[in-house]
Amino acid sequence: LVRLVRVLGQLDAAGLAPAADLHLRLYDNLSADRRSGRTHQTRLARTRISRQHDEVDRGTVEGARIFHFDSISLAAPQPRETALHAATLAAEGGKLISYDVNLRLPLWASSAEARAVIPEGLKRAAVVKLSDDELEFLTGSRDPAVFRDRLWHKGLRVGVVTMGGRGCVLFTRDGVHE
Repeated sequence: LVRLVRVLGQLDAAGLAPAADLHLRLYDNLSADRRSGRTHQTRLARTRISRQHDEVDRGTVEGARIFHFDSISLAAPQPRETALHAATLAAEGGKLISYDVNLRLPLWASSAEARAVIPEGLKRAAVVKLSDDELEFLTGSRDPAVFRDRLWHKGLRVGVVTMGGRGCVLFTRDGVHE
């Protein structure tokens, strides 16, 4: 992966370790409203995420334009502290913060913990992506309008609620786009 990124020249691979663990989720579209996924994983994908928060490379964060993270990095206490610290550093540096809820309940100690912690990522983000399933998990409703009512905050620029084969709803400061 690191070699591919360097060859393409599209991204700076400085923050990636050549021996970093890899976790891929591949999706097959079965129909307009169904898909199946399979996971390919080498080891446990913990090399870069398990660093202590004081080991976050400030130069990498400062050199970035966008900082992206998801709730997988928040599922355990130590990587959570590191991810939230890095997001805070990026925000302080004026970087665009992108957050994908990407709920994987088996990684969490409990669903109550996930419900309590996932909003910590949402609060830091300017761009948020979540599915209607994740919206229902967090708010009790699959209605995309609930995203605006319950999860929108003043720092948010864009929110996307995906709805499988039914498309998505895009929320901006200026309105709703379906």
